[in-house]
Amino acid sequence: MDQPEIIVLKLSNGDTALYVNKDAVLTLEADEEGKDPAAVGHYMAKALDVPYQKLWMETPEDPEWSWDDAYSLIPSRARPA
Repeated sequence: MDQPEIIVLKLSNGDTALYVNKDAVLTLEADEEGKDPAAVGHYMAKALDVPYQKLWMETPEDPEWSWDDAYSLIPSRARPA
């Protein structure tokens, strides 16, 4: 069985997502209150004993972007947070 892929992506507008195996399982907009995807990702990775990545990226230019769109841009635009 492959290890889970856990990625936390923070965008330049402050929005944040936690991806598990390419799916955005927890998102938080900059002006929202709620569980911090970065903290959840950290504890999830620790509990599963797997590494995780914290990345930063410019917000996608398309005003209709989705978290799937953002994920697809990670290889070319994201950098370590």
